[in-house]
Amino acid sequence: MFTPGFATIGRLLEGQTVARKCGVQVGDCIVAVNGQGFRRFAPDYKDEELENLSKESFVENDHRVIQMSRGEGYSSLLRKIKAMKTDKTGPPLVLNLERYGWDAKVNSWPRFLDARNGSVPEAMKMLQEHEQWRKQNFPIDLTRDGIQDVLRLKAVSEIDPHVDNKLPPTVYVNFAKLQAVENISSD
Repeated sequence: MFTPGFATIGRLLEGQTVARKCGVQVGDCIVAVNGQGFRRFAPDYKDEELENLSKESFVENDHRVIQMSRGEGYSSLLRKIKAMKTDKTGPPLVLNLERYGWDAKVNSWPRFLDARNGSVPEAMKMLQEHEQWRKQNFPIDLTRDGIQDVLRLKAVSEIDPHVDNKLPPTVYVNFAKLQAVENISSD
């Protein structure tokens, strides 16, 4: 529902392919072909926030959102890719990809839906309330009273599992140390 593109990378071929050399990963979303947008909805970021991983083949993206019936967006995207690949006189094929972290809306929607037993209206309400809460509470102001004490005592700290770089961040909370902090409030 929240995937911005009509196609997502499902697997990579073995060997030193162009995709592997350019840093493509499973889960990356195709959002444009040679700068022509193939998006379900407009991006929620500014172009200046992006990192171009393939500087020699940069093509400006028009961020075009297309409204098509079920399956037509994907078919249209594939037709465009095939046309670019078969046209030997035109420019080379350039795909614009987007990657989303574990906590992005793209990846969090299934968790909200599951938490509300598949009820889309309830999950949407929960997601909207969560986004409002995040806007109100993040980023955390590290200069606030009590926060420095919590960090100094290591009552809350990040754990680096050294197992797999695909794991989400993990936080350790020592509640005994947290309760010992005197000048901390719930707000």
